[in-house]
Amino acid sequence: MTFSEIVNNILTTTSDRLKNPFIGSFLISWIVFNWKTISYFIFSNDIIKEKIIFIDENYVSWWSNLIIPLLVATFYLVALPFLMYGFDFSTKWSNTKRKDLLNELQIADYGRKIKVAQKDFDLEQERSGKLSTKSLNDKIEVLRNEIEVKDNSINALSEDVNKYADRI
Repeated sequence: MTFSEIVNNILTTTSDRLKNPFIGSFLISWIVFNWKTISYFIFSNDIIKEKIIFIDENYVSWWSNLIIPLLVATFYLVALPFLMYGFDFSTKWSNTKRKDLLNELQIADYGRKIKVAQKDFDLEQERSGKLSTKSLNDKIEVLRNEIEVKDNSINALSEDVNKYADRI
């Protein structure tokens, strides 16, 4: 194995482990509870040996390094889903009622829009001289009769043309 393969394997394994929900939540919890140690180690100007001695004397404890992050990670993975279910269950009724209210408001809005559209239609009818459907149908009938009379005239003239064409 080459050095790059070893590094690649280590990175892949580390990535797989961090994707594990328990390890990821434990790591985040550990960082939260040990932020002072981390910041001292990173930002202090002391030499490494002094940093390690100072951290051993002041920040090393089973509680902050293992037990509390372990309890928080366990709570996060086990109890939090049940709490979220409880919150969802308790807000189900109010969410349903809220959605019903929003639907009722939308229906009322549609009703107002229908009334506005009806008033717009009435206004257009008023502007067009209040032509009723009956008067329009009467006009259509008159025009049909005129077309029929003209068709009869055209047919008679066509017959006359054919008669005179035969004579010639």
